[in-house]
Amino acid sequence: MFHFLPVKKSFTAADTAERLAYRLIRYHGFPEVLTSDRDPRFQSELWQQLCKRFDIKRAMSSSYNPKSDGQAERVNRALEQMLRTYIQSDEREWERLLPALELAYNTTSHSSAELSPFDVMIGENPFTDADLDIVGDLAATLTPSMTKLFPSALR
Repeated sequence: MFHFLPVKKSFTAADTAERLAYRLIRYHGFPEVLTSDRDPRFQSELWQQLCKRFDIKRAMSSSYNPKSDGQAERVNRALEQMLRTYIQSDEREWERLLPALELAYNTTSHSSAELSPFDVMIGENPFTDADLDIVGDLAATLTPSMTKLFPSALR
């Protein structure tokens, strides 16, 4: 399962750890392995202590070699493409769209496994807009970019 977390450049190591706890750990528990780039926030004393305390193995990608974390790079490319597709007039819209884009990504079958991340984690995909008739009734209230996210329900 993939989670798209908006973060600011000004976030500290503590802010990043709090975001991880709020959006990931509370749903999935503590990871066995935490893969990250070599951002100073992930190399901080706080992260070292957190990983030690909760017995989390740290895996760092190679410096200046994003290919060393290929899975994250593939997800980042897919997210960038989705953002380019759905954001046309207002680039500040991206953060508001992240939850819908996360759902779309996690319910899409991917070529390597021929399963969606939801299928892998839960055994089935959740209900989406395509399963609900009410979204069509809400079409008039959706912004143009949100309408693009739910095309199957608006037919």
